[in-house]
Amino acid sequence: MSQTNKQTNKQTNKQTNKQTNKQTNKQTNKQTNKQTNKQTNKQTNKQTIQCPSCHFETLTMKTRCRDLDVYECNNCSLTFTWPLLSGEEEDTGNENSSITEKDFYDGLLKSHDIQSKIAIQKAPLMLSEYSKIMNRKPSSILELGCGTGQYSDAWNRLNVRWLGVEVNKTMLEFCQEKQKNVVTFENFSKSTELFDVIFLSQVLEHILEPDNFIKMLFSRLANGGIIHIDVPNHDGLISIIRKINPINPDYGFIQPKHHLIAYNKKSLSILLKNSGFNIINLKPYVNNDPTYGQLNLCTRQFS
Repeated sequence: MSQTNKQTNKQTNKQTNKQTNKQTNKQTNKQTNKQTNKQTNKQTNKQTIQCPSCHFETLTMKTRCRDLDVYECNNCSLTFTWPLLSGEEEDTGNENSSITEKDFYDGLLKSHDIQSKIAIQKAPLMLSEYSKIMNRKPSSILELGCGTGQYSDAWNRLNVRWLGVEVNKTMLEFCQEKQKNVVTFENFSKSTELFDVIFLSQVLEHILEPDNFIKMLFSRLANGGIIHIDVPNHDGLISIIRKINPINPDYGFIQPKHHLIAYNKKSLSILLKNSGFNIINLKPYVNNDPTYGQLNLCTRQFS
């Protein structure tokens, strides 16, 4: 009887202790999780939302778009989402850029030959405008976000040195195979070469830190040089229709996840002036304008 009681007590105590420990651990974990969640929420609430361009903190919330809040800066009128979702390297090649989907790059590869032919017709018109502004022919042009290097042959034919910068690995590999003068953004950042013209087509709206980016480009312009930027117009007709269309999932040119920032004349002007630029020409153009239109939308114009 004595031995039996001893074993029974041991088993009972062992089970009781085991259950007690389980309950204690469960309560401790629960409390720890609560504290962690509380700290996370506290940090999130403390985080100040500010304009990514002028860093103004007085904002107007416009709407929600694809589960993201959309704000407009009360100072410069820039429209942007919060949070600003950056892409992984396989999406963009650069942690300071929004996500560009693979389908877009696949389309560039398929249309490279036709777009290169269009660029040969378009580049002389661009050169003529640049020369009028500068009172001389530019000798060099830098293109940020050059894709497959569609403009490479066009500028070489005009005896203008062209350098392309690209962050996407697939685009870089394609350009290297074609022996185009294209470098990574990292390698470009390490150089000190200056350019007469810096060209960005449908690129700036993907940059999540536009003020630092534009200031960097300003430092890479030669004396008397110009920067040529085209972006979607958030105040344009297409954008307005999207804003008022109740079944459209986008808000103008806020199109998560690839377009998280949208510009109008005011926001683009303030960004450039804050970075040291003098505005020469800032106005809307149709997408297939033979001089200032997007290359991939000029096919009909030149066919």
